[in-house]
Amino acid sequence: MNHTHEPNESIGCTVTDCRYHDRSDYCTLDHIDVVKNDAADDVSQECTDCGSYVYKDERG
Repeated sequence: MNHTHEPNESIGCTVTDCRYHDRSDYCTLDHIDVVKNDAADDVSQECTDCGSYVYKDERG
């Protein structure tokens, strides 16, 4: 997983508290890992998560 610092227009993202979020609502990784969320039911969109998510610490 490479962090390019440039928006990847193949990966849309609206999670503004992720380290890899770009202000234009794209991810700046070259790819992401999609993982199963066992806490959600198996037939909804909520059953998957971005496994590449990292909280953006504004303090540096």
